[in-house]
Amino acid sequence: MTDIDTRTHTPAPPSPSAELWAALGEAGLSARVTPPDADAQNPVRITLLNPTDARQLARLIRTGTKRTLKAARTLREICEGYRIDLPGLRVEHGRITLGPIRIDDAARLARLLDAVPQAS
Repeated sequence: MTDIDTRTHTPAPPSPSAELWAALGEAGLSARVTPPDADAQNPVRITLLNPTDARQLARLIRTGTKRTLKAARTLREICEGYRIDLPGLRVEHGRITLGPIRIDDAARLARLLDAVPQAS
């Protein structure tokens, strides 16, 4: 494994463990990050994080996701008010996903959003 992609001669992206370690360092948090095994079956692990840094990391995560979680909660409340059932609505990878939705609920949501029908 090299740091340069031989086909394009561009630097390879950092490994997930290196990226996490760098982000923790940029936030002023000191933690040991263990990379996955070569077969990538084991997860990246954060070890040896002191209690103060653990609290700060939790605070940073909550702050970073606060707006998205609030938007998802607001969307859920609005849809409930219009009797649109979105049981699978959740935040995944920083994005709001609707999950499976019944056709009649999808149609009501489309009307609420003033969506234009797609041409077939």
